[in-house]
Amino acid sequence: MKQRFVLVLVLVWANLRKEVLSDGIQQPLRVGAWNVQDLGPTKMGKPEVVNAIVKVMRRFDLICIMEIVDKSEEVPSDLLQALNEGLGDEYNFALSERVGSSSAKEQYGCYWRSSRLRKFHDYQFNDVADQFIYDPFGVVVEVPVRNATLQFGLLAIHTRPSAAETEIDALADVYDDFKNVTGVEDLMIAGDYNAGCSYVTSKEWPHIRLWTESRFTWLISHHIDTTVKDTTCPYDRIVVAGPNLPSLIYAKSAQPFYFDEDENFNFTNQDKVEDVSDHYPVEVLLPGEVPDPVSQAVGPPLLTVSVELVTSVADMIALNIALGGDCKEIAQDAVIVTWSTDSLSLAVDSLNTFSTNHPNVVSQEAVSVLQYKVEQGVLQDHTLYGQWKDPEMYKVSLLCKISHGVCSLSITAKTVLN
Repeated sequence: MKQRFVLVLVLVWANLRKEVLSDGIQQPLRVGAWNVQDLGPTKMGKPEVVNAIVKVMRRFDLICIMEIVDKSEEVPSDLLQALNEGLGDEYNFALSERVGSSSAKEQYGCYWRSSRLRKFHDYQFNDVADQFIYDPFGVVVEVPVRNATLQFGLLAIHTRPSAAETEIDALADVYDDFKNVTGVEDLMIAGDYNAGCSYVTSKEWPHIRLWTESRFTWLISHHIDTTVKDTTCPYDRIVVAGPNLPSLIYAKSAQPFYFDEDENFNFTNQDKVEDVSDHYPVEVLLPGEVPDPVSQAVGPPLLTVSVELVTSVADMIALNIALGGDCKEIAQDAVIVTWSTDSLSLAVDSLNTFSTNHPNVVSQEAVSVLQYKVEQGVLQDHTLYGQWKDPEMYKVSLLCKISHGVCSLSITAKTVLN
């Protein structure tokens, strides 16, 4: 199996796979795209492969797939039938035209869970200038988000490797056309961009409008591997634009789904993985529906990042003297120092200053660890704070258990949901 080394900071929701969490809160909406690689009658005739494809697709509430290669156009509906077999909560689908500037034509297919989404209409880019080999296709959907409703588009793209730079650049024109045709400004463009390795080089990125224009946000970075084979290339990407969608994406949720590393698939060798596809799907999470009583709740929970460090009685006494006796005793053997700021960057800066002034209690190494955790985005997830804004206040705390010689250094923010 392909070896991969990843350092991950995980924020876990209890019982995430249940559609409805406590108090009527729905689980996050999982949206993605996947190049399934030559999905035709031959691949559909392999039950083990179809079972794996179905298992991957059922992970998503909305997913667009590419490289459907079937002249009879029966494969997409056969896949839908396999997807819905034994399900009470069924999927629906929309299919593009057979597109391609050569005899090798493909189709895009978008599949969605009907209980979570309402589809308004399809969108097929009218490529009169012949900018794309496979003209982008997608759907416009409506979904409950928090206690509001969001309309957005999911557009699938499969570029020609030899023309990846020009096709990715032309997606800026597709976005403008999408807005004019549908009247919807929020759009997610996802799929096989071929956006990396030898297909798009460092010299070419400055000439790609989809990359350089600030109205577009890229959610899969250049160093992420989205290929199943023994390469490390970030071919598959997700780009979002619009007034609402970029701020709704759960922080750090955009990633490939490495299905070959999931214990539910039980792959025993690389050949079996490559039978499914040579690409991994890419995905993001959007918040589910939250009823008004919850979204307007008073006294929301807290979200904290913290790090433990070692201290001593002598160091704490020295700190208390230095602070003029401002260390607050909250128990016989525990003391706390706290302060607040209205900016996350100021909170980190204040910790660096505190460490400089009191290095025996709070080392610079401890501050660096805490800063790294902050940079992973947990405290910057706009979907956790109501109305998709940053917290109004961050609390910095140093809590020490004197007899044990252990302290906890933390930054905390109030949230709407934990």
